[in-house]
Amino acid sequence: MIEPHTQPCWLCSDLPCVTACEPDVLSLARSTRMSEARIQPWACLAHQGTMCSACVEQCPVPGSITVEQGRPTVVATECVGCGVCQYVCPAPENAVLLLPIDREG
Repeated sequence: MIEPHTQPCWLCSDLPCVTACEPDVLSLARSTRMSEARIQPWACLAHQGTMCSACVEQCPVPGSITVEQGRPTVVATECVGCGVCQYVCPAPENAVLLLPIDREG
């Protein structure tokens, strides 16, 4: 189980977690999309006028977080929900939410 606030998925290129996990729990044939990140502007340092780009700099998926006027925004179609942004967020009250995705649709 991934608990991003203590240890996110770093999206290793060889995905060693697949072979380390119990059989049929994880699969290389499945999408690596785990959830979707959302930034809460009221808690985000950059949205409150403080210079911060931790989530943008550390995100392992290029194009998942854009910056407009110094404020980060998650691009839902690109985000895989690895939790790195939540893990590195330095805000006093973490500004990143990870939302479940609909696996059926």
